Amino acid sequence: MNSENATQESNNHTSQSARASNQPQQGADDSDFFQKLTKFLEDAPAEAILRDANILKHIQDGLLSIETSQNLQSLSVLRIWCRKLAVRLNMENDNRIVNKNNVKNPDKLRSIVAPYCLALADLCTQIFSKPELLPFACLTVRELLNVSKSAPNPQIIETVVSYTHIKNLRIPLLEIVALSSFPISGLPILDPEIAILHPDLHKKLIEISPEGNKNDVQLVLNYVSKIQAMNNNSIPFDRNLLPFCDFDKVFDNIPKDVLASHPDDEVRSAFYKKALENNYDVSQFVDSLITAGIFDKVVQKEASQILVQNLDSIIQAGLTPKQLACLQCLPVKSGSTIFKGISDAIDSSDEFNLICGWVRYLFSKDDWVRDQAISALTKLVGFEINFGIEDLGMKDSQAKQLIDQLKLPGNLSDFQEEGQTFVDIIYNKDQIDAARNVAAMKIAKKILDPYCNVRKLLPQLHQLPFAKFPLLLHAVAIRDGSLKIDTRERLIELMKAINTSNVSDLLPILARAVFQPLLYIEVDGSNLLRIPRYSQVEFQVPGCNGYYDPEFYKPIDRFPLEGVVKEWTQFKVVHKKPIKKENDLKIVTSLNMIDPSLSADFILQLDEDPYAPGVLMSSGTPGNVMYSILTASISAKKKTTNGIEICNKLLPQSPDLGLKLAQVETEFGGDVQMPEKINEYILDENLRRQALGFLVARIKQKQNLDGVDYEKIKPLFNEKLPTNVLRQLLTVFSELGRSEIGNQFIIQKDALAKSFAFHTAEMNEINPKAALACATDEREAICTRAAAVEFLVEYYSNHEVPEMILTMLFNNQSGENPLTFYLLRLLSIKAVRDSIPVYEDFVINYLNEKTSEIFCKAAIYSLEGFNIHKKEIFAAMEDLINLDEYTEPILYVLPTLSDETLGNFGPQMLFYVTDTFSAENIDIDLVLVCINRLLLLNIKFPVESMENILSMYKKFIDKQFVSYKLHHVMNQIFLQSDEAKSYALSHGFLDLILTEIKYVKDPTFRDIAYTTLSQFVYNYKNAQDRILKEWSAETLSELFISEKSTLHFFLCFVKGNEDAQKKFTEPKSSPLLDKLNGFIDTHTKQKEPLLLLELLANVLHSRSVRNKVYTSKNLIIKYYTQVKKYASKSNCKELLDGWLRVFITLTMYPDGIRNLNGDEDAKLSELLLYFITNEAVVKESRKFLILLRNLINDSIWESLKEDIKKQLLPHQIEIFQNLIIKAKDL
Repeated sequence: MNSENATQESNNHTSQSARASNQPQQGADDSDFFQKLTKFLEDAPAEAILRDANILKHIQDGLLSIETSQNLQSLSVLRIWCRKLAVRLNMENDNRIVNKNNVKNPDKLRSIVAPYCLALADLCTQIFSKPELLPFACLTVRELLNVSKSAPNPQIIETVVSYTHIKNLRIPLLEIVALSSFPISGLPILDPEIAILHPDLHKKLIEISPEGNKNDVQLVLNYVSKIQAMNNNSIPFDRNLLPFCDFDKVFDNIPKDVLASHPDDEVRSAFYKKALENNYDVSQFVDSLITAGIFDKVVQKEASQILVQNLDSIIQAGLTPKQLACLQCLPVKSGSTIFKGISDAIDSSDEFNLICGWVRYLFSKDDWVRDQAISALTKLVGFEINFGIEDLGMKDSQAKQLIDQLKLPGNLSDFQEEGQTFVDIIYNKDQIDAARNVAAMKIAKKILDPYCNVRKLLPQLHQLPFAKFPLLLHAVAIRDGSLKIDTRERLIELMKAINTSNVSDLLPILARAVFQPLLYIEVDGSNLLRIPRYSQVEFQVPGCNGYYDPEFYKPIDRFPLEGVVKEWTQFKVVHKKPIKKENDLKIVTSLNMIDPSLSADFILQLDEDPYAPGVLMSSGTPGNVMYSILTASISAKKKTTNGIEICNKLLPQSPDLGLKLAQVETEFGGDVQMPEKINEYILDENLRRQALGFLVARIKQKQNLDGVDYEKIKPLFNEKLPTNVLRQLLTVFSELGRSEIGNQFIIQKDALAKSFAFHTAEMNEINPKAALACATDEREAICTRAAAVEFLVEYYSNHEVPEMILTMLFNNQSGENPLTFYLLRLLSIKAVRDSIPVYEDFVINYLNEKTSEIFCKAAIYSLEGFNIHKKEIFAAMEDLINLDEYTEPILYVLPTLSDETLGNFGPQMLFYVTDTFSAENIDIDLVLVCINRLLLLNIKFPVESMENILSMYKKFIDKQFVSYKLHHVMNQIFLQSDEAKSYALSHGFLDLILTEIKYVKDPTFRDIAYTTLSQFVYNYKNAQDRILKEWSAETLSELFISEKSTLHFFLCFVKGNEDAQKKFTEPKSSPLLDKLNGFIDTHTKQKEPLLLLELLANVLHSRSVRNKVYTSKNLIIKYYTQVKKYASKSNCKELLDGWLRVFITLTMYPDGIRNLNGDEDAKLSELLLYFITNEAVVKESRKFLILLRNLINDSIWESLKEDIKKQLLPHQIEIFQNLIIKAKDL
């Protein structure tokens, strides 16, 4: 049976009952017809309307009617129908209800209804001409097109576009346009409001725009993206884009001089205001401040204040010639702070600029300033100034001559060769003055001819004496802007040369010299003595030929669509306030339906404006008020806190709309009070759906149902309820858990109701059979079968599983749907899994990264404790553990697998498991357990994984935490792999473990660390040598205590390594050997006397240590004394064995035998007698025989043997002889 049959069967009961009672009949009046049609739609399938020509005709007639009321009724019905159709289409394509794999054409129903929806949408656009219905009609058209996934035809587009000029409706209208399947030009895709507030709509509009328009948008987006990155300080700043940035975000990250010298007025203005407010360091932008800011009308006020506040520090830091000249252009008053500061700046300049500064003030318009300048200059140059105030206003006739000639046409001429002759005459001192003057006049005339080429001659004339050739030098100064007077001597020469006869020539040259930093040089290189316009306030410059407006700031590069980019970057969200007394509540409500942004503003105002709730409640009836809140919440998809309060107050007055509002607010996370009359509302047939809808919403939000009287509403199950109501009621009763109510509806035909039944049915002996029958019935909806399997999962978790009977559940099951998910859950029960022969074949299909996460995890967890056979599953687990979402499930399952199963993994799995240390929020202990399990099976540890082990070890150490499991794993690794030891040694393991040992105070944890260190150094000379090199004798002495784990480490450290053994003679102040002997002397108080003796025996292999023992006074005697003490006791065999180890080591070397037998108080014969007289040693100790063998091989043996025999009794001599024979046979 295919999906269409299953879906149809689930709706048969609904459609039959609806048609029997509520279907509108032909002949009824329009109002009654639409009321009955609305009720009919509550439970009837949406496609039922399309099957009834009478219904369709009434709707069409209503849309075409001239009566607004009929239009509204048709639109209302169509909106209800759209919602029902959406649910129906979702069911048709819902994998929880039907199996898509068995559906030939899953969109068949949609393809049937699409033409009807498009035709109805076309009819709805004809209502656009009625302003009061336009919002409602617009919303209906959009819903008809969306539900059927239909593209509007050109007629609809044309009509809709013609109304987009209406601001309040522009967005919903454009949402209809955005559904177009063909390109449309002229769309507002460059509008920042649409792009920023409605990004999804903007994207759709771009898709249907012509290519050229798309390119424009992309260009704007690129600039906006770059500007946002600059705002976030994630890319270097671009000077050209500063005007579009958020100044508050970028100013602190950009050089201050860049901001102060930016050509954009807004940037400069914002910067100077912020600089003044925050008292920025003026040295960072002093040049822009002085040469531009104080004369810039946009920022002059702030710049001047900054200058005055920082004048002293600016002057102390020193000024450039141009900065000083600019400051002198400021109007000053006698005795003012600024003039004093400027005077100080002039006086602190070098000799040349000192004179220039005061000469500039000679041209001041203020008499008192000139007097100050004359006084200062007289002292500086030592002569009086030879020009007066009357000379300041002189005109430069020669410069005027050049300017006038430029206005007239002329012929180009070359004066280079002829002029050179005249230059030679001028410089020839043998020539009479008259000839030189004539030559000078001829050259001057040609220089002032703008069409005459004299460029090569000009530099040769720069150093002529001013007194002799004032006219010529005047001409040169005009024509050659490169003429500079830049030394004190040349400047004084010029000033001395000025007199009444040449003042008209030399005074303009002097003006050019001192104002040189401010002068404008013409394109052709000439210098007409044009000064900045701002300087004319303070100065009257003789010979000035006009003023220019300086270009203070280097311009920025412009780019296309600059204005659009500025709109985008400066766009600010302005929240509307639709809740006003003068606004019609019905109009606001209708606009809320179609404009989510307006709805969001409505909710924002309602929640934040303390007067808004009162204004809203006084704007209409309780029903209208709650309906306005309802539409706003649905449109904006958010709750409203004050809206909930209003709902709590007004719900009893209009329960129909109140319950709907309560449901919506609850669905969006709000907490609406449970109405006191909730049970009466449920029992009321007209309010039942709304009341149950509210309760279902509370259940979804995990809110309680306090106040619901289940016994009171339970009789409703005895009534013939519409299917949707039954579903709601079953959902409410599901809160009671499993009960007899669920048992009643297991045989229900409706798929969803039956699903609810399995969720609430009792765990008795009958229901599992019904669940199994349902789960295996392919005619049932997928959701119902899944609910049945879920029931079985819970049942068989606590009950015996029937053999083989569940296998049929897995027949022909594949893909991802609720049924297969719960089948995977069912397999997590070991008894079920063991009874399914096809288990591995089924589960392998879900163990891959292409499977949905929830299904893949269920498949992984089903492997828990299972004895896996298929190689594909092992490979899948190795792949999945590398994906973050599956790491933890794989780690959870691994330790539960049998040794036989784990043995099928190789080093690769160990590598993957250790690599999970880097995963976020991973259970470290679980990872270590997995590693340990794999190592115990002798799976080779990959050397490259030591990086992860050491990294995790370092993290523990950084937190001063000890992990027993990590140390256990490292022990396993070091026991197994020399390569891992080598890697650890070269990557700082010894430093890490030394750090840990030093900070660990707890003896148990310290023992853990020492155990790992012992395993690391055991039989690993490289590690032992590294300790010798990097750990000082003092460090080793500090570590050396008589604890078992510590002694075990030192045993592993010195074993077979003479350099390590020799370390026991250090440090000189307190050698380790002395500490060791001290521990042995107090062995009765030590926990590990045997380990102490074993360690002593090992270190005595070193000649240095033996010599230390020999030279230590009475140390050998002490050793003899210890042996004598224990030999006299019958229960000290282990201690005697320990001492035998010591003396065996000593007697292995000739120096040992000599020193053991060289003292009157310490004879070898006595030592051997101590051992021989102990019965346990004679009978059981192989070590004593080894000692004898060492002595037998030495030259002293014969004398030693005879000496011993003399002290033995006859029977002891026989025993001694037997021991000698055994020793020789070793």
